[in-house]
Amino acid sequence: MEERECLIALNAIGGMSASQKIQIIKQFGSAQDIFQSKERLASWPAASPSFIRNLKSTDPGKIFTQEEKKAKLSGIRIITQLNREFPRLLKEISDPPLALYIKGTLPEDTSKSLAIVGSRKISHYGQVVSERIVNELIAYGFWIVSGMARGVDSMAHQTAIKGGGKTIAVLGSGLDVIYPPENKNLMKHITENGAVISEFPFGTEPHKRNFPIRNRIISGLCPGLLVIEAREKSGALISANCALDEGREVLAVPGNITSPNSKGTNQLIKQGARLVEDSEDIFEELGFHVYKEEKAHSTRSIFPEMNEEEVKIISFLSYDPIPIDLIIQKSGASPAHVHNILLTLEMKGVIKQLPGKLFFRL
Repeated sequence: MEERECLIALNAIGGMSASQKIQIIKQFGSAQDIFQSKERLASWPAASPSFIRNLKSTDPGKIFTQEEKKAKLSGIRIITQLNREFPRLLKEISDPPLALYIKGTLPEDTSKSLAIVGSRKISHYGQVVSERIVNELIAYGFWIVSGMARGVDSMAHQTAIKGGGKTIAVLGSGLDVIYPPENKNLMKHITENGAVISEFPFGTEPHKRNFPIRNRIISGLCPGLLVIEAREKSGALISANCALDEGREVLAVPGNITSPNSKGTNQLIKQGARLVEDSEDIFEELGFHVYKEEKAHSTRSIFPEMNEEEVKIISFLSYDPIPIDLIIQKSGASPAHVHNILLTLEMKGVIKQLPGKLFFRL
């Protein structure tokens, strides 16, 4: 077996983490040598008993053949660090995955990307912030990386796709196990506008323990990670710690001090994470220089030009929903006229309406 085939087989054998397997490879010289030295490995103190049992009872050639066959049938590629396609930034982390399963297309370079994570119970504030920041980022050609979880993750992917951008989802399960199940269509759209990836072999269920493991890949793919809404004990904070451990930039959107969803993000800012109000803060922290003319062009592409009446109406709106009656009162115009302007602004994608005739700007 070639080294790539051995790496894929070794990745699929349970009982030890990727970082532990990497240490064994360094000790023995290669993945090939591990399979050729099973008896010697059995006496190595750092190898777990369960890993030794799995290693002895499996045929690496059979494992590789099974994984490769399933991959070809599903239109999935399996790569290792021996492949040129393996992301450079991900190679640089202390415990890169031995293998990556990919459906879709990865960029040649992920240095112009941002990981975005946050609460699974996203608030209205979180939705507005996610849409606004993602739209600004994709306007400059940034890829959005997240975990396809409920809440902020899904919102980030959806906004990127809707805006014509590119996105990468990192799963905590095998690529043949869609989680959460309601994201089946989202996963399809992501593969058409980027890629869905995982280090877990086919058939791996979304066990709770898998998500902290996959978080290092989310942060490892990018030069920086942004947290939008996170509780005091949150998976998003695990991703932030992974980013810090690897020397990546950590950024956070501040939130309402009375909201449990803001406890984690506000704590990150106290600890030194960059406070983010808009994309300019992100560009500055990551060292990307954006010229004013470029920003003006980008802003026009996101928010179409408005006439005087539309500018006046939108000036009454904020990022918190307000009732149409208050907008009419502030404008002094007729209800029918205000309603028509609001409809136009909504069609332009500048504002959004919620049930109960509540409006807010994006």
